[in-house]
Amino acid sequence: MKISNSEKASEQFGRMADDFFLTLIRVKFQDYENSSLPFIYAHLLELSSKAACLKLNLDFSGLNHSIYKIFTLIGTKHPEILGLLPPQSSFNEYKKMFVRSDAGHNTVTLPPPDQDYLIHQWEMAYIMDNVMNLKYGFTRDWVMLSNVMIAYEGFNDLFLPLFKATRKIYSTPFLDENFVYRMVKGFGNNENTTAWINLVLDV
Repeated sequence: MKISNSEKASEQFGRMADDFFLTLIRVKFQDYENSSLPFIYAHLLELSSKAACLKLNLDFSGLNHSIYKIFTLIGTKHPEILGLLPPQSSFNEYKKMFVRSDAGHNTVTLPPPDQDYLIHQWEMAYIMDNVMNLKYGFTRDWVMLSNVMIAYEGFNDLFLPLFKATRKIYSTPFLDENFVYRMVKGFGNNENTTAWINLVLDV
């Protein structure tokens, strides 16, 4: 059976997303204060979302790095994706915590302790809204993205469900086998590695 160019591209994007996932594990669980984490999240999700679009033959040209819009495009075929995204209001609210210099204020406002889930929503909105700028931490106009760095153990609450649901759209036996191989090679053949593999692949 001949494999189309879009299927090849989807597989390549998927492999790259998996490699970013391995990097995320290494960084997040060895140094959860690392300032590169938003960049890793953003590009992992961009690759994963574009892999899904290619698999579904969805045209994302013109959306560039607007991964929230890319995910909503996927949602036209897989509505369950929409329920995993941060609420639209988060794209304004995140500036209460991740303060951009052009946000119009200098006060950092944190959610109350009983609303910690808002931190995860705002962080994910911040990540999705600043994909191109996270590499250097500045916009094209040299506006600093944020003077706040939050740190907590574990993944962003919205990340893993979104990544898993998206990955299911484009996964292939080859991708899954390669994921297992890369995980074992990178982290060893042990209980923790098996747990990670089972979590992502829903084994």
